Amino acid sequence: MKKAGIFLTCIFLSTVFFQSCSNFLSNSDKKSASVRYSLDSRAKAKINSGVSSYIQTLSRNSTSGDDTTSEDDTTSDYSVTLFLELCGDYEDSASISFEEGEGSVSFEGVPVGSLIYANAYVKVSAQDTEYVAYEGSSDAFTVTSGINQVSLILKKTEEGSGSEEDIEVDAVFYVSASIGNDQTGDGSESYPYASISKAVASFTDDEATYMICVDGALSSPQTISPDSTSDGTIHAGTIILAGLSSSASDYIDAGLSSETAEEDYASALTVSTEIPLYIKNFGISGGYTTNGAGLYLESGSSVILASGAVIQNNTATDYGGGVYVSPGATLVIEDDSQICGNTAYVGGGIYITGDDSESSLFASVTMNGGIINSNIETSTYDEGPRGGGAVCIYGSCAAFYLYGGQIYSNTASAYGGAFSVLNSATLCMYEGMIGGEDSTYANKSEDDSGGYGGAVYIADSGIFNMEGGSIMYNTSSATSSAGGGGVCAFSGTFKMTDGKIYGNSSAFTGGGVYVGSTGIFYLNGGSIAENTCTKTYGTGVYIKYYNESYGAFHVLDGSVDESNNVYLPDGATITIEGQPSEDNLVAVIYPETYIPTTSTSIFEFTDGLDKTAEDVFYKFPGK
Repeated sequence: MKKAGIFLTCIFLSTVFFQSCSNFLSNSDKKSASVRYSLDSRAKAKINSGVSSYIQTLSRNSTSGDDTTSEDDTTSDYSVTLFLELCGDYEDSASISFEEGEGSVSFEGVPVGSLIYANAYVKVSAQDTEYVAYEGSSDAFTVTSGINQVSLILKKTEEGSGSEEDIEVDAVFYVSASIGNDQTGDGSESYPYASISKAVASFTDDEATYMICVDGALSSPQTISPDSTSDGTIHAGTIILAGLSSSASDYIDAGLSSETAEEDYASALTVSTEIPLYIKNFGISGGYTTNGAGLYLESGSSVILASGAVIQNNTATDYGGGVYVSPGATLVIEDDSQICGNTAYVGGGIYITGDDSESSLFASVTMNGGIINSNIETSTYDEGPRGGGAVCIYGSCAAFYLYGGQIYSNTASAYGGAFSVLNSATLCMYEGMIGGEDSTYANKSEDDSGGYGGAVYIADSGIFNMEGGSIMYNTSSATSSAGGGGVCAFSGTFKMTDGKIYGNSSAFTGGGVYVGSTGIFYLNGGSIAENTCTKTYGTGVYIKYYNESYGAFHVLDGSVDESNNVYLPDGATITIEGQPSEDNLVAVIYPETYIPTTSTSIFEFTDGLDKTAEDVFYKFPGK
């Protein structure tokens, strides 16, 4: 059997190097620094999950037909090590074994002024073989006596990856909407079953890859669960759920709605198994229930939406109109798959929850391609789970990783037309587009009195890391409070190191970015341009003052184009965390009542930086 692919096809790993300004080389007057690497626990969890899936697949392939070797024997004997190398003017290397916990690596005595960069890769040793599963490199940076921050993204290598096309199918079971029969059928093409659960109950080989091939529209909710089997176990290594044809004629149409809710109340498809499931050339629709009306992923489930998968026209009265991702479950969106036209009170397209304080189970969605569009969210309260026309991410163990695809034309009542990131959850954007090339693709937050974040709303200590991609032509309709046509960092953290926020609009303030009085915005790279708002100030970035608290604006690099400006209320400051690029105009400042001069206290400097207002003022002209 060929190797089945890992199902988390991309992984991010952000690394931060901390520079000490107090170290000196022994017996020398030249300054030196200590460069430290700390392993991010969430990145570690993602890598471990991906490697574990690959090792189990490797085990199934190597033990196929060998009754003397158990899976436990082959999957337990492997190690995962992350190697880090400093290159350039100064060279050194170190490693972290994942078995040793989160850990960190320090490089002592790195000369200040050295131009260096970092390479990293994750090596897996298993079954007398070694392979590099993930790798990445940082940009070059000059070691200074201040703080050096380097973002390093680890992506899966070809050697550590796979795809649905790599999987060799061992057996096919057929399900037919027109001629299927669970009592008299045998799962063959001539005598198909009537339900997906009956096909699952027919699996017999724990290492095999089974395909369930559906012909026509199944008119009732379906399940993939061990509850349908005689011994409470699904005997399979990998499952592929596919339509018989490549057209849109094969799908689940549960046929449920508010009118039928008293009689039937269910998800169109419920998945309750740790066995990886691919869905391709197949539709899921007509679900009506509280959570996950289209696709409900119970804890431990791992689902990949491959080419031709469509989840549409489902309604959840609470969370996740299209998909509900439980703690411990994972979803990967690939190719041209779609999540569209779904409705929920919170998370019109997808709801992800990882707020499981007892077991800390991590829930994640990775989007490498496809689209999420035309989903609707209707919540109106201002605390707890709320918002997310396309996606709501809730909880400290919940994350969404955006590597590609497009998210557009989604609508939230008030909070986050595309994304709502809440309760210490994480959104990481590396590529892809939120919005589109013009306003016809806009994600919208529509409430006139509280349109928070046309594209992204961050609150309750949520985190949004933007390292690439575009947020374009999204709209906040708020006319009396809040705003943020692109991003609203209401009471969370927004870190922008690359990408662009362009052409977004707000009916009140913050055409590009709105920073609430307890929000934080780090502008470390990328560009903000051509955004608009009804007010003449805050067209690029609006900093809020409320209840004796100011939104925080930290600058390392990047720019707010001259087409936009940054609004600063009286008493607010800009924190300078490094020297912006020599010729880079960072932002045009629009003060509330004063005209900034070199003597005005609008700048604060991170400890250790040898700078004054005069050093940076010319990069921040005033209106």
